[in-house]
Amino acid sequence: MSKSFVRSWRTVKQLLIATLLLLSGALFLSWNREYVNFQWNVENSKTRSDALLRHVRNTCTTMRFPNKMTNRAIHHMVYDDERKVIYCFIPKVASTSWKRVFVLLTRHPKQNVSTMTRHAVHGTLPFLSSDKNKEEKLRTYKKFMVRLPLEWSRERIGKYRMSAFFGRNWSTVKQLLGAILLLLSAALLVSWSMECETSVVEAEDAKTRSDALEQHVKEVCKTMRFPDTGASQALDHMHYDDVRKVIYCFIPKVASTSWKKMWLKMTQPRRNVSAMRRGAIHISLPLLILDKDKEKKLKTYKKFMVVRHPFERVLSAYRDKLEYWARHNHLFHLMVGKELNKYRNNPNKKEGDNITFTKYIRFISQPGRGTPEQRNEHWLPMHEICHPCAIQYDFIGKYENLKEDSEYLMKWLGVTDLMDTFPAATRPFHASRYDPKYFGQLSHEEIMAFHAKYLPDFLLFDYGNNISDSHDVSEIVHQTEDIESERARSQYPQEAF
Repeated sequence: MSKSFVRSWRTVKQLLIATLLLLSGALFLSWNREYVNFQWNVENSKTRSDALLRHVRNTCTTMRFPNKMTNRAIHHMVYDDERKVIYCFIPKVASTSWKRVFVLLTRHPKQNVSTMTRHAVHGTLPFLSSDKNKEEKLRTYKKFMVRLPLEWSRERIGKYRMSAFFGRNWSTVKQLLGAILLLLSAALLVSWSMECETSVVEAEDAKTRSDALEQHVKEVCKTMRFPDTGASQALDHMHYDDVRKVIYCFIPKVASTSWKKMWLKMTQPRRNVSAMRRGAIHISLPLLILDKDKEKKLKTYKKFMVVRHPFERVLSAYRDKLEYWARHNHLFHLMVGKELNKYRNNPNKKEGDNITFTKYIRFISQPGRGTPEQRNEHWLPMHEICHPCAIQYDFIGKYENLKEDSEYLMKWLGVTDLMDTFPAATRPFHASRYDPKYFGQLSHEEIMAFHAKYLPDFLLFDYGNNISDSHDVSEIVHQTEDIESERARSQYPQEAF
């Protein structure tokens, strides 16, 4: 058992103990109360809802989605004349639970909905499609729908239901607390009886995730008709090891420096890698493009790559290369600043010292192939670096699962002794949480332009777009092409930057 796992397991046990104590306190307090008056933070929920509504309206306008309601929508609406409210239910979004709540809100406040069958709940509520005044009610009544049930249910129940609801049902809450308490106690007892734990399950999970992602990549390449050529263009981003017969396609800003350090330790164990500078590390590994047998090795060696959320990756590149001037990045400032000056009426020689995140996103999101500066490897789309539609990889890892995937890969490569020395595992940076300091600066148009430019990365590596329906994918592509064509025709006015 690795030392890192022991430390992690101790942390888990401490969290279990803390949770156990908190739940014990909550259960003790519940026994001494007749009812609990829940006061929810309605203002925060309303703010989120207003923001989401604005986002929906902007998306509908930008993507030119149809603005006519279909007959299917009205068949998913139930209403309450007393409160003049309409609920549009979506199956598999806690719709049955919400219908039970709606039964209490409408004509059956005293009915024990917990004993009602699912079909009875569905048949109890009035559907708007059966009402003769449905057009008027749809126009005048307040309407709501639920996207994330756990996030929205508190605000909705607190708004439409008397607080005594929780008082009458607090016994159920206490039973649930007791059950959770027992489960946590059992988990804690099991943890105390464990002397060691292996990472076999994590390794299996990493392989399962990679297999699923590889299959997903194949489906996207086929569905989207991405070109299956260009394998030769990936060779200058591939390191290889003839002993293990394996190839690593590196993508900058996806822990590539950490992987190169590990690769040096694996292939040149006598070198003091920790004392080497970043530049020396990059030039110390053999590139496949320079090997005389590159075609044969590309065909026969095992291959792997690691990807990262597109927003997270370009933000990491901005923070490292352009946000602040430093000795290691001054060339990037000069290069990008000079390029930005081409789009201004009054060029500023010092533009490189003031490259905002907004300017940067506009710069890298321009349609078309772009200039060499716009195609720099640090923000070039990942599919244009490793060409997964032209090369079949044996493992595709994700930066978001860096610890588990790197451990699996090191076992796969037979270098488990390097697990505890893998640098990137100790310093993850997750910029894809949409840090408002950066992404809050972007307009909706700028975000859409970025999505248009990096759409293949989003689709191929399963970052937020569903490709299960080819019609939906085609629609996304058509809308994206419209946006790119419109922006290309405008040729970016001089003050665009």
